[in-house]
Amino acid sequence: MFDIFCFLPLSRYPVILSIENHCSVKQQKVMVDHMTSILGDKLFKGKVDLEHGTLPSPEELKHKILIKVCTILDEIHV
Repeated sequence: MFDIFCFLPLSRYPVILSIENHCSVKQQKVMVDHMTSILGDKLFKGKVDLEHGTLPSPEELKHKILIKVCTILDEIHV
């Protein structure tokens, strides 16, 4: 199996995974379960306050993986 952490020793700073997600809400929950179990404690699970521009520093995020996701809406009403 491919070791997903093989790239982490190259840099102490965070790795950002950018995902464009077109899955159903049900399938998105499955993806979250898989990512959580695979990435474990390397996954950043803290709060990010984009409204106030408050982000953790790179120092706080050392050796962490961040996931940036664009998702579909739960339901679209026309």
